[in-house]
Amino acid sequence: MMGSSRYLGYGAGLLGAVVYGVAQVVIKHISGFSPPLVGAAFALLFGGGLLLPLMLVTLPGERQAPTSAYWWAALAGVVTSLGVVFIYLAMSKAPVSVVSPISAINPLVTMGLAYLFLRRSEGLSWRAAAGALLTVGGVVVIGIFRNG
Repeated sequence: MMGSSRYLGYGAGLLGAVVYGVAQVVIKHISGFSPPLVGAAFALLFGGGLLLPLMLVTLPGERQAPTSAYWWAALAGVVTSLGVVFIYLAMSKAPVSVVSPISAINPLVTMGLAYLFLRRSEGLSWRAAAGALLTVGGVVVIGIFRNG
């Protein structure tokens, strides 16, 4: 069961990447029609409207979760919302071909924070660190050679 759960996680991660890729193109498309904060607010409003019924169905079974877990989830929501606002702002000011790779350095941030705060449950291998550094290198190359 552990193996299939892991593959489900890999698949969900890949699907999330595809969905975020589509979202960035949509964000760029609408950035000329509305201010970034309005676009982000609408996106989060409709996303919340989609997730609310799913949460209400799932929540009764989650009674064993400690109260602190809900506070951490709230913090994650605030941070995610800020990320969405900054992506909308970036897409309204710069080309998607530059913003998307820059925003792709988020795994490096995630890995650094996971190393600092989740060290006991999340190991950081040299391969993962090297992959994250290659991601940053790719961002630098795209930034340098964007007009070339």
